Amino acid sequence: MVPSEAQAVYAEEGAEPVLFDPEKIISQGVTPITAPLLNTNGLVRHDADLLADLLSALTPSLLKKQIGFPGRFQR
Repeated sequence: MVPSEAQAVYAEEGAEPVLFDPEKIISQGVTPITAPLLNTNGLVRHDADLLADLLSALTPSLLKKQIGFPGRFQR
């Protein structure tokens, strides 16, 4: 969840948070993965270190299951 103060700053620039819609993602044949990655130090961004750790942990199992975009990133 994006803090309301940050939402106000972005709203002044006409920006809106991207809404998470798991059903839409699933309907596209992709398995959504959620994790607490929000970094609100100034701008609202993914925490790069947490994201890297998550991807490193998931990569072996994702390659085995070939989870991802259908027809892409598969061996």
